[in-house]
Amino acid sequence: MQPIVLEEPVEVDFLLSPFGRDVRVNLSVNTVAVLSCSRCLKPFPFSVSVQGRFTLCRVSPEVSGKEELELSLEDLDTGYFEGEEIDLSGLIHEQIVLSFPMKPLCREECKGLCPECGADRNTESCQCGGSKPDPRWEALLKLRS
Repeated sequence: MQPIVLEEPVEVDFLLSPFGRDVRVNLSVNTVAVLSCSRCLKPFPFSVSVQGRFTLCRVSPEVSGKEELELSLEDLDTGYFEGEEIDLSGLIHEQIVLSFPMKPLCREECKGLCPECGADRNTESCQCGGSKPDPRWEALLKLRS
């Protein structure tokens, strides 16, 4: 896993509220991360703005977490803490990473790199003559002609 590169400091606003033995957290996270474009591989700034509401459950000493449990949809908004202090850094990191797109693009119309010569199609036109057809499809091309 690559480390997260941030262009700006992380701004976090949160409100902790008691909820029985547990704690409710209203969380707002804002920052600007640097991602790599999936098409041209150039770094670009990505604005992160996340709001969420989570429940942090107190872990009792008899619950050690040794057994595996299947998570439900409600469990995705649930975290756990031990003792008298609550560390929100893991929750904040998780929310930043979850805000990243599956396929980050510097811009929607990014043309990417030429698969033959590696030229950046956004800044130059490649001289390789375009992509050659895959030789595995040659038999099908003969049927068409």
